[in-house]
Amino acid sequence: MIGIAKGPLLTKWCKMRRVTSFFYIIKKEEFTLSTLKRVTLGDALYDVKRPWPNQEKSRIFSEISHLSLAPTGEVYILQRQEPIIIVFSYEGERIKKWKHPLLDGGHALHIAEDGRVFLADWDDHILLIFDSNGELLQVIGDSMRPRFGQPFNHPTDVAVAPNGDLFITDGYGNSCVHHFDAQGNHIKTWGEPGEGPGQFSTPHALCFDKEGRILVTDRENNRVQIFNQEGHYIGQIGHLYHPMDIAVDTEGFIYVTDQTPRLSKFSPEGKLIGRCRTMGTYAHGLDVDPEGNIYLAEMLPSNVTKLIKVEE
Repeated sequence: MIGIAKGPLLTKWCKMRRVTSFFYIIKKEEFTLSTLKRVTLGDALYDVKRPWPNQEKSRIFSEISHLSLAPTGEVYILQRQEPIIIVFSYEGERIKKWKHPLLDGGHALHIAEDGRVFLADWDDHILLIFDSNGELLQVIGDSMRPRFGQPFNHPTDVAVAPNGDLFITDGYGNSCVHHFDAQGNHIKTWGEPGEGPGQFSTPHALCFDKEGRILVTDRENNRVQIFNQEGHYIGQIGHLYHPMDIAVDTEGFIYVTDQTPRLSKFSPEGKLIGRCRTMGTYAHGLDVDPEGNIYLAEMLPSNVTKLIKVEE
């Protein structure tokens, strides 16, 4: 039993989390929520599959943090307790699970086109690179040497460019983005604390758009900042509340989760075209498969929701 929220405490918690529309009891991360069957984002409709995969017999996830889709059609789920990595097919069949002794505080992961697994470990101040079976290939950073303004100080996310270069948001101790080459050599760092262009307050996640630009969720500044790969500021997307994760689909549409909690869809040019709510307290992880189905890694409670695109 973690605890049961009642009376004034329950009301205070609701106000803090902007919770107004569902009933819940906190008990081993199990919530009873209203049933949501379908949502819309712009012109698209989605059937809601939650929890995904089927968890009726027993809970699968605990302390979920993030997810990423592999080019081979697999869904990698990152947890903050063992097993750290659980892998499913798009259809929800569990394929494998693994852990590693160096993997302690995973915050986000990314699966590259060649199948390598890149994982930002925020509390060990390192980036870990594995093969698809959990064999460690490389460690970038020093867990005993966190650095202010330099790699790393509680890194939050990683994205891999087509040429193999790495871009890492360093968002809890630092307020910057680091650029490494494909071999793990540091090229440059940009960003500093602040609210202006190119400044950050918790750069929390990042990805590439269809033009190869870097989209960074600047969480406490309530925006997504857009840069070229040299780190030059291009523009921003606003009207967000503490954006958490970001993904781009095969058509270039941009998806952002935030702490409202909601999921927003933007055109490739950054125009808002649709919104729906997410089911947990917030969705800390997000990805989109080639068919346009959306996967959300939700915290409090730990769940995965799959939004299945409806073909009409």
